[in-house]
Amino acid sequence: MKGAVDGGLAIPHSLKRIPGYVSEDEFDSEAFRDKLFGRILARYMKQMMENDPEKYKKTFQGYIKKGINPDDLESIYENAFKEIRKDSSRITKTRGDYTVFKEFKRVRLTKEERAARVRAKLLELEVK
Repeated sequence: MKGAVDGGLAIPHSLKRIPGYVSEDEFDSEAFRDKLFGRILARYMKQMMENDPEKYKKTFQGYIKKGINPDDLESIYENAFKEIRKDSSRITKTRGDYTVFKEFKRVRLTKEERAARVRAKLLELEVK
């Protein structure tokens, strides 16, 4: 959002929502960069790795499976931003054909039809 606002788009917002703003006049660019490049997450990962390795393995199992370490996060974000800058056009996905899935809606029965259905089921139970 900050980039869009800096670019001139009129987006109603509060500066309190943007990381790094202490007050209306003060902007802490380092805090913004920490948030943007995942440094906060990397610090948290390192802290959890040292304090509670079991919880770390459970919480960050997706990162571990992909071989991502806390030190790799910033470079991953930098590469992602470079790729976005190269081509920021939206990638359109091909939609699947969902016509094979039919939508079944039950027809509402009148009171007489429901009563007849109950009678038929009771008769069926008596026959057995």
